[in-house]
Amino acid sequence: MEIIKNSINNNEIIKWEKFQVINYRKKLIQTFIISVFLVGGLMTLIGLFFWYVPSWGGTFYIPGTEIVIHPLIIYISILSIFISMGIFAITFAIYLFKRGLRRLELKLSDLRSYPQIHVLTNKRWIQKDYRSLVYFGDIKSPHEAISRTKDFVFIYLNNIEKATVSRIRSTYNISFHFKKIFSLNQYPTFSVKFKLNDFQELKSLLAQILPLEILKE
Repeated sequence: MEIIKNSINNNEIIKWEKFQVINYRKKLIQTFIISVFLVGGLMTLIGLFFWYVPSWGGTFYIPGTEIVIHPLIIYISILSIFISMGIFAITFAIYLFKRGLRRLELKLSDLRSYPQIHVLTNKRWIQKDYRSLVYFGDIKSPHEAISRTKDFVFIYLNNIEKATVSRIRSTYNISFHFKKIFSLNQYPTFSVKFKLNDFQELKSLLAQILPLEILKE
């Protein structure tokens, strides 16, 4: 909170704030283990399907030749392709995640007791939440529209045309749409989990500062 408090200007008033410490590293490890088991289970089912369902009693030849291919080789080849696809998907997801952490200057150990912060002032939306930025591309936009310091993002509300909010279960997705004077290819979208009372208060305060469109509530 010190970084945010030090960045607050004299004519800036905090309207709403939320602070909590979350063990994201534990959540990530649990997600990784579940993903590995799910992928492993899927590969097992695919393997059983190709082993038991098809009829492997026929004779297979390499096209244009008389070379016979044993059905077991075909089975292993098909299974290897699916296993490789599963390993590639998990590896690529880990690569993207680690690249995002490096860009935010964070380490996995930093997520053990991670301070998640959301602040609304009369001039800016300030958020510290690595999840909303780890897969988000580098913000290439005028500094007066949006800026980022490590895993802190600062959005200047006087350059926002409107904000839209949609609800998916207990998660509220807040999207800030910049004015047309800024040629941005993408709008920052932040998925924030709020209790219903917190959201009602935030929604009311946001509506007082800028046009707010509720897409799904």
